[in-house]
Amino acid sequence: MSEISAREYIEWGGHFRRFPFDYHLRQFEMGQICASIYNSALRPREAIPFTHFLYNVPAEPEPVERSDDELMMLSGSVPGVERTNVD
Repeated sequence: MSEISAREYIEWGGHFRRFPFDYHLRQFEMGQICASIYNSALRPREAIPFTHFLYNVPAEPEPVERSDDELMMLSGSVPGVERTNVD
């Protein structure tokens, strides 16, 4: 742990909370399997690397600013929530 700063440690912790190690391992495994099947079945002149078969990380949604009225309308669409008039 002496080789990285506290900031780097926190950033890595945040990354692996969002994308656990098994996510990276499964992505690597799937890329290897697909590349092996593709290269053995189609026998291209140059082997396709496994990185061509890695699926993408989903993009972070952009935060949306909503007015109070929009939030009230959205809350009405939540199932199982009973709305009462609060004065």
